[in-house]
Amino acid sequence: MPRVVCDVEQAPEGTWGLFQIDQGGYSNRKYNLYVLLNETDVYLKPSQPYCCGKFEQLFNFGIGCVHYDPEKVILVKDPLYYKQFVDYFDQEHINKSEQH
Repeated sequence: MPRVVCDVEQAPEGTWGLFQIDQGGYSNRKYNLYVLLNETDVYLKPSQPYCCGKFEQLFNFGIGCVHYDPEKVILVKDPLYYKQFVDYFDQEHINKSEQH
Protein backbone atom coordinates (compact mmCIF):
# COMPACT_ATOMS: atom_id res chain seq x y z
CA MET A 1 0.00 0.00 0.00
CA PRO A 2 1.49 3.36 -0.93
CA ARG A 3 2.19 5.84 1.85
CA VAL A 4 2.13 9.16 0.01
CA VAL A 5 -0.57 10.03 -2.52
CA CYS A 6 -2.36 13.08 -3.84
CA ASP A 7 -5.79 13.63 -5.35
CA VAL A 8 -6.13 14.17 -9.09
CA GLU A 9 -9.04 15.66 -10.95
CA GLN A 10 -8.81 13.22 -13.84
CA ALA A 11 -6.56 10.31 -14.71
CA PRO A 12 -5.00 10.05 -18.16
CA GLU A 13 -6.53 7.75 -20.76
CA GLY A 14 -5.53 4.13 -20.42
CA THR A 15 -6.46 0.67 -19.25
CA TRP A 16 -7.29 0.10 -15.60
CA GLY A 17 -6.34 -3.26 -14.13
CA LEU A 18 -7.86 -4.73 -10.97
CA PHE A 19 -5.17 -5.65 -8.44
CA GLN A 20 -5.14 -7.00 -4.92
CA ILE A 21 -2.93 -4.62 -2.93
CA ASP A 22 -1.49 -5.60 0.46
CA GLN A 23 -1.92 -3.16 3.32
CA GLY A 24 1.60 -3.97 4.41
CA GLY A 25 3.22 -3.78 7.80
CA TYR A 26 1.98 -6.41 10.23
CA SER A 27 -1.43 -6.68 8.55
CA ASN A 28 -2.46 -9.37 6.08
CA ARG A 29 -5.41 -7.26 4.87
CA LYS A 30 -5.73 -6.83 1.11
CA TYR A 31 -7.71 -4.34 -0.97
CA ASN A 32 -8.99 -4.72 -4.51
CA LEU A 33 -8.01 -1.51 -6.28
CA TYR A 34 -7.99 -0.43 -9.89
CA VAL A 35 -4.53 0.57 -11.10
CA LEU A 36 -3.59 2.64 -14.13
CA LEU A 37 0.07 2.89 -15.11
CA ASN A 38 1.13 5.89 -17.20
CA GLU A 39 4.89 5.79 -17.79
CA THR A 40 6.12 5.81 -14.18
CA ASP A 41 2.97 7.35 -12.68
CA VAL A 42 0.61 5.03 -10.80
CA TYR A 43 -3.04 6.01 -10.41
CA LEU A 44 -5.37 4.17 -8.02
CA LYS A 45 -9.15 4.00 -7.90
CA PRO A 46 -11.27 2.02 -5.40
CA SER A 47 -13.26 -0.99 -6.53
CA GLN A 48 -15.43 -1.02 -3.41
CA PRO A 49 -15.51 0.65 0.02
CA TYR A 50 -13.50 -0.86 2.88
CA CYS A 51 -14.32 0.44 6.35
CA CYS A 52 -10.72 0.34 7.53
CA GLY A 53 -8.56 3.24 8.68
CA LYS A 54 -5.73 2.74 6.16
CA PHE A 55 -8.10 2.58 3.19
CA GLU A 56 -10.19 5.51 4.45
CA GLN A 57 -7.06 7.63 4.93
CA LEU A 58 -5.53 6.64 1.60
CA PHE A 59 -8.56 7.90 -0.33
CA ASN A 60 -9.63 10.49 2.28
CA PHE A 61 -13.11 8.94 2.52
CA GLY A 62 -13.53 9.65 6.22
CA ILE A 63 -14.51 7.28 9.02
CA GLY A 64 -16.88 4.58 7.81
CA CYS A 65 -16.23 5.68 4.19
CA VAL A 66 -18.96 8.32 4.54
CA HIS A 67 -17.44 10.22 1.58
CA TYR A 68 -16.89 7.15 -0.62
CA ASP A 69 -16.71 7.93 -4.32
CA PRO A 70 -16.16 5.03 -6.76
CA GLU A 71 -14.63 7.49 -9.28
CA LYS A 72 -12.08 8.99 -6.87
CA VAL A 73 -8.59 8.82 -8.37
CA ILE A 74 -5.32 9.30 -6.52
CA LEU A 75 -1.74 9.50 -7.77
CA VAL A 76 0.97 7.58 -5.92
CA LYS A 77 3.91 9.87 -5.07
CA ASP A 78 6.46 7.09 -4.43
CA PRO A 79 8.76 7.28 -7.50
CA LEU A 80 9.47 3.52 -7.53
CA TYR A 81 5.95 2.22 -6.83
CA TYR A 82 5.28 1.67 -10.54
CA LYS A 83 7.85 -1.15 -10.78
CA GLN A 84 5.51 -3.73 -9.27
CA PHE A 85 3.01 -3.22 -12.12
CA VAL A 86 5.33 -2.90 -15.13
CA ASP A 87 5.36 -6.60 -16.07
CA TYR A 88 1.57 -6.87 -16.02
CA PHE A 89 0.95 -3.78 -18.14
CA ASP A 90 3.80 -4.60 -20.55
CA GLN A 91 2.33 -8.07 -21.13
CA GLU A 92 -1.14 -6.60 -21.67
CA HIS A 93 0.32 -4.14 -24.20
CA ILE A 94 2.05 -7.02 -26.02
CA ASN A 95 -1.19 -9.07 -26.11
CA LYS A 96 -3.15 -6.14 -27.58
CA SER A 97 -0.47 -5.55 -30.24
CA GLU A 98 -0.62 -9.20 -31.29
CA GLN A 99 -4.41 -9.04 -31.74
CA HIS A 100 -4.25 -6.13 -34.22
